[in-house]
Amino acid sequence: MARSQAQVHIETLQSFDSVSVDADGGASPSEDSVLSLIRKNMMVIFQAIMVEFQKRQEENPFEPQLQQPQQPQQQLQQQPQERVTDTSTKEILACLNRYFKEEMIACWFADEVSIDILSKLAGLHLKGTDWYKFEFIVSSAKVVRKATKCLRTLAKRSKKTVEHLCNSYCLDGLLGRLQYFNEAYIPRKNKLIDLKLLLVLIERNVEIRSSLRREKLVLSKVVKILEPYMEPDPRDEEKTLLNDDDADFCTLILKTILQICKFDVELPYNQTEIDQYFSLMTCLKRCILIPVADPKRKSAIMELIYNILKYTPLQVAGELLWSVTERPPYGHSSDDIDDFCSTHDFYTIKELLKVLERLIRNPKPVMLKQEYIHTVMISLKRLCMADKKIMAYCRRKTLEPKKPGEFNLFSEFGPDLKHKLSRTVTFAESTVVTETIGFLFAACDFDRKIFVDLTGYMDHNSMFIGHHQLPPVDIPKDAMVFRKGSSEDSNSAEENERRKEKLERQMQQLVKRTVILHRKGVIDLIKFDISESVLNLVGPEIRITPPREGAESRPIG
Repeated sequence: MARSQAQVHIETLQSFDSVSVDADGGASPSEDSVLSLIRKNMMVIFQAIMVEFQKRQEENPFEPQLQQPQQPQQQLQQQPQERVTDTSTKEILACLNRYFKEEMIACWFADEVSIDILSKLAGLHLKGTDWYKFEFIVSSAKVVRKATKCLRTLAKRSKKTVEHLCNSYCLDGLLGRLQYFNEAYIPRKNKLIDLKLLLVLIERNVEIRSSLRREKLVLSKVVKILEPYMEPDPRDEEKTLLNDDDADFCTLILKTILQICKFDVELPYNQTEIDQYFSLMTCLKRCILIPVADPKRKSAIMELIYNILKYTPLQVAGELLWSVTERPPYGHSSDDIDDFCSTHDFYTIKELLKVLERLIRNPKPVMLKQEYIHTVMISLKRLCMADKKIMAYCRRKTLEPKKPGEFNLFSEFGPDLKHKLSRTVTFAESTVVTETIGFLFAACDFDRKIFVDLTGYMDHNSMFIGHHQLPPVDIPKDAMVFRKGSSEDSNSAEENERRKEKLERQMQQLVKRTVILHRKGVIDLIKFDISESVLNLVGPEIRITPPREGAESRPIG
């Protein structure tokens, strides 16, 4: 019965080949009857489609093979053979195509009744995989895509549309089917359109924060939905949704994450939520390493990552940098870490360094500087040892500012660290010192310019460097929270002592290396007048020979 009514109304719809629209985009009063008729016929069309949907489901039930994603090609090849489309459905689609034009949507479908019809045509009222059965039967998911696109256009233009979608079943339906988007049988166009609709709803609705929290949609849930896009298939390293052609899709995901981070930043952070941030770090890492030919697109991606890191705790930024620079690429063992620069393009590293520079110089940083810079130093030291171009770049960005006020990593943190080391040394601060010095050795390639500040830095803290004068290292309970898998044992007295001994060895090694450089003529320790307390660390077996001819040698200690 419903199908015959649909055929009658199809003829009526086809008689409206065009509807005039005012220059301002609004409908004229004479078009009220047209709007009413179209709305009525759209509902009839939806009812007709649902009757057809139920009938086809009984005759030829279709169950997506959710548990067998390893055979996507065979599955996709079977679908066109199972799909059945008769003349009536094609005519319905032809009508929808005619009236789903963007310039007509704003004046026709801005009320709740029309939005409900569009939402049902988009399948947002269905749960589980029923929405896919629905679009599978209704001819190549065109109806679903068209209706979803219309909802997105309406949401961008009408705030009432956004509020209605967020306060009804539509948001739940949209989030529900996002969870199935890693399945191979779902058309890529549908994934993009749904994700764009979600982003518009998040950006446009001020009240969506309470709605998201009410539905327990925090950052962890959104990131979990998007995780399949970020990691390559373990069975095929090259098979991933993010490739050279998907930079826009990557940007869209990051924009969605950024919006959620903004809403979630006010929530109190605790240890139980750390997993959601590690999932986020995985997503960001994948976005950083995505190969993008266009530098502008790459810069846009790095800009989004910078904005996301501003809203996340220290753990995310530290782990992100650590994983990008220290850990081997996917599919490589730890022995391949020296090949870092052959698998990660130099442009990406430069962009990442810019992000780090801006984070460190942020007037109101979310992260603690002393802990964050520790991770920065470890990673930069590794990069400098791996590639000469990165070494030169790091040297320029840290030691040789060309303009007044330009960023200088060492001068930025040097005085602050000197002040802190004049009192009790915390674990975080001591690791910053050793890693900073280690980085400076690597980045400068033993450039003598640094030693004027560096040796004075050591002299000022001679009590800190002395073998028997090292202050107790106070390790806070949360000092290692950014290292996943840390336990209470790391805060024990034994661990404290072990770290103190390691710190002493590192400082002794530093002085020994400094003396060796002096003997090679790279620097002049006598000119710098390093104190005896520092030189006593090296031992009496090493003698300093000044690089100048005729100067006398003197033993150390």
